[in-house]
Amino acid sequence: MVLASTPLLGKVVELSSSVVMMGQEDYIVRGNTSACTEMVDRAALETNSRLNFIPTLFWVDRTYKPGDSTQTPGISYFCFHRSYNTDGTVSCQPAAQQDVDTFEHSMKACFRRAVDYNISIEVSPRLQYSSGHNVSSNSLDVNPLLEYEGFKYMDIMLMPLAHAINGAVNNKTEVWMSLQGQMGMSLFKYPMEYMQALGTTHLTLHDDLPHGWPDMLHLGVSLSFYKICGCILTEVADPAQYTELFPDAFKAVKHTFDFEVLHELFSRVDFISVAGLAPLSPHFSPGDFETTLQLFAKELGEFGIRLHHLLSKQRLALHWVDFGIGGLTPDGLTAVTAADAAQSAPFGVSGQYRQQRDPWSLHSVNTSDTPVRSFLSYFYENTAEYFWKQHAYKYEVDAAYLYNYGSWDIQGIHPSSTSAEGSYQFASVVDVIRYHNFRSQRLINLSLTLGEPGIKFLIESRELQHREPVTFASRKHTESLQVIRRSHTF
Repeated sequence: MVLASTPLLGKVVELSSSVVMMGQEDYIVRGNTSACTEMVDRAALETNSRLNFIPTLFWVDRTYKPGDSTQTPGISYFCFHRSYNTDGTVSCQPAAQQDVDTFEHSMKACFRRAVDYNISIEVSPRLQYSSGHNVSSNSLDVNPLLEYEGFKYMDIMLMPLAHAINGAVNNKTEVWMSLQGQMGMSLFKYPMEYMQALGTTHLTLHDDLPHGWPDMLHLGVSLSFYKICGCILTEVADPAQYTELFPDAFKAVKHTFDFEVLHELFSRVDFISVAGLAPLSPHFSPGDFETTLQLFAKELGEFGIRLHHLLSKQRLALHWVDFGIGGLTPDGLTAVTAADAAQSAPFGVSGQYRQQRDPWSLHSVNTSDTPVRSFLSYFYENTAEYFWKQHAYKYEVDAAYLYNYGSWDIQGIHPSSTSAEGSYQFASVVDVIRYHNFRSQRLINLSLTLGEPGIKFLIESRELQHREPVTFASRKHTESLQVIRRSHTF
């Protein structure tokens, strides 16, 4: 990917959207379309040059009893489709080869839609416990090469995605694919197996590829910004408290990890994806966003892996996913103050849009533009400022992705984010993101032709600071893409 990277601004990246798939209903093709391809269509209108695809599959523990604090859930089998029973329980049948084939076919169609728009592809695969119960897959003990009732993680996730990518891309498509998403225990407990998965996925992606495409392929790993190993202190919710307690608690389990293989794994991947956002204060400044990356770097350092060294010396790329705030308190209540909203990154509303459940709506508990709605705008204005001026901070990211699902989906990308009652789409915030992306892409284009002296002149003359009207959404789909799409591909 070509980034505008100058001493004046550092790396300038857009705020890209995510295509979140929470089950078969979000990716399965019916006729010539799917919810996934429709999400790509909507995202293409939002000045995106790249998209993060988040396919979610499920796992089941046949023996797990919800509420039993003495039991640690483990995986019995993988499944693709959840069904909700009349008694409130959830059923999820074991994976079959037909499910795998349907998944591959559907993802190929969705990736191809992005390629048609000249949009680069990032893939962040995830596993989720089928019945919820607040069971985190970050602490899931899953070996990617071990069979669980007939299927390996490689079989149901990585290989279908690799084949789907192969069938969709051309030699101008850049692809970034994570081996896993926020499955910390799995990655840190089985680094050798993930090394093998890395090699197998790499070879599979190179089968029958367009000429010259291998240089556009990048494989990486994706981790939560804290609790990266999912191994201890999982009950501690506050990131700052967790980071303070971790070094002493880690001493008791440190011997269980293969540091040498972990170091080798992190040296072989092309990028690291960091998920989530640390709590903020209601009057935070753009630089406070870096606290999230500092917490991640500190915990990673306990494993002898220095993030700054990986980025500066080994040239690994750093991506940030699941960026946004959800608008609920940790107790599941609607935020009513700016302080509540500032703490709400991991807490939001899922499911079909309903006006009374919308934490940003004037028709919910928030009956005026202040303070929660004002904070939402303040949050994204500072977000755009942070990613525009990364040169001021220690860690510069190479890609940033919003989390477009539920009350985090302020662009209204996911189909469940809009209903007859309204939408999570927040017009003023959408304009902030569109303008940031337009300005960032403009700088990238100019940097290719004008170089450093030309960029300096434009900045000093305030040409790049001039805010032009952003009316992309009101134009026809193809017209908007012609205006904002770069002539080259990331």
